[in-house]
Amino acid sequence: MNAVSATVSNVGARRIDHRTALLMSFGAVPAAIIGSMVVGNVSRDTFQAAFGVLLLVGAGYILWRSTTANPEIDTLHEPNREIREKRGPIYRFYVNELLTGIVSPMAGFMSSFFGIGGGVVHMPALVYLIKIPTRVASATTFMVLIPTSFVGILSHVLAGQFDEGWRRAGLLGLGALVGGGS
Repeated sequence: MNAVSATVSNVGARRIDHRTALLMSFGAVPAAIIGSMVVGNVSRDTFQAAFGVLLLVGAGYILWRSTTANPEIDTLHEPNREIREKRGPIYRFYVNELLTGIVSPMAGFMSSFFGIGGGVVHMPALVYLIKIPTRVASATTFMVLIPTSFVGILSHVLAGQFDEGWRRAGLLGLGALVGGGS
């Protein structure tokens, strides 16, 4: 619900790279389905160990990025994207579609397997690997989260992995829908 609300707001502000979002969705959606199927076959101990490794890698990455310079726009290639915000700057940048197609399935799998949301992986990948400006990357990530979150949740439900907490999840979703776009 948060992704839906934020995407509606970002569409109005014209911050989304729709072509990249579509490309990422094609890779992430099937991988999210696979991630939700695989996690059902993993022991709790294995899952916890893998999640611990993910947290340590994430913490290491944050520490490493805090000591390095800000990401630079790709100056080796001619821009193949242009985003004109409704009330803001114009962004011209290059998107390596092959790299995007490789990264996105990994993010889709991880988001559904760990239940963490693909933005945790997509956002840093878009900014630091693919070199998309941060405001565009954030808006694009939210758009990708809509289909990937939906299929991930639906896959978990159909696999019988989610059978409690519907009321709580619904209320949290309504709060996110209202507050996500502000």
